[in-house]
Amino acid sequence: MNAAVQVMELTRIMRKKAMKRIAEPIIRSSNAVCSEFLTGWQKRNEPVPYHEKMTSALKNATQTRDLLKGAADSNLMPVERTRAVAQVYDDLIARLTALLQTEGNT
Repeated sequence: MNAAVQVMELTRIMRKKAMKRIAEPIIRSSNAVCSEFLTGWQKRNEPVPYHEKMTSALKNATQTRDLLKGAADSNLMPVERTRAVAQVYDDLIARLTALLQTEGNT
């Protein structure tokens, strides 16, 4: 959730610069990470829905991270701050991957 808030703050800069078409997918994928993870966690006792939601959260986290890195590399957002938030998503991706691997081994 903290990462999603940071994404919202970063994309405000882009929206002010009339880069709405770039900012909106970042916001959408960032918000989807939170909602998919929450829904998945609520279904953690149901293996198939849990796996589907966590996989979806992982895909959205990867998309968010890639979009942030692209925006930073293109100097569309403050580079250092954007890379720091992208690192949060790298950590989240690692944790989601570990959760999915653990779930697959049980």
